[in-house]
Amino acid sequence: VPMREEDKVAATITYRNLFKMYEKIAGMSGTVISAKEEFSELYNLEAVAIEPHKALKRVDLPVLFFRTEKEKFDFIINSVSEVHANNDPILVVGRSIAQVELFSGLLKKRGLGHQLLHAKLAENEFEVVQNAGRRGAITVATNMAGRGMDISLETELKEINGLIVYGLEPNLSKRIDDQLRGRSGRQGDVGRSLLFA
Repeated sequence: VPMREEDKVAATITYRNLFKMYEKIAGMSGTVISAKEEFSELYNLEAVAIEPHKALKRVDLPVLFFRTEKEKFDFIINSVSEVHANNDPILVVGRSIAQVELFSGLLKKRGLGHQLLHAKLAENEFEVVQNAGRRGAITVATNMAGRGMDISLETELKEINGLIVYGLEPNLSKRIDDQLRGRSGRQGDVGRSLLFA
């Protein structure tokens, strides 16, 4: 394709107004119930919960609060080390590249091998996500990394402990926290999620 000059913006529109141009709007999401008031207010749409075809076996532990980031990260590193000793796959998720790179450095200091995934490292995203459900895998990623791709567990892990998800800090909305928890325990698999503040 031949190079040409950059196009100029002729107009802009918000997602809300774009969607309102359609006569009918519908969709599905695993986390829409958290935002049902917003959908009602913005789009005059009702959110309805439908039971999954396979029962949820994931355990969502209560959020743990710490006085300092150092205390929190020390606790998480120790927990990751214990879980890793069982060879359970682990996904650690943070909100920023700086945060996940800091946590990755702490894992390296403890001798815990892992894969790091964020916007600057997107070229091997598929491979990292594909390996995240393997026995003993530790994956550290930002919220946006690997979204839209399920982490597939090795067959024998689906009934043992499943994928263990750690959230390094609360997100800006409950819906995003729910999306993070939902990376584990998909399609009736077992799993566990732990969020920290």
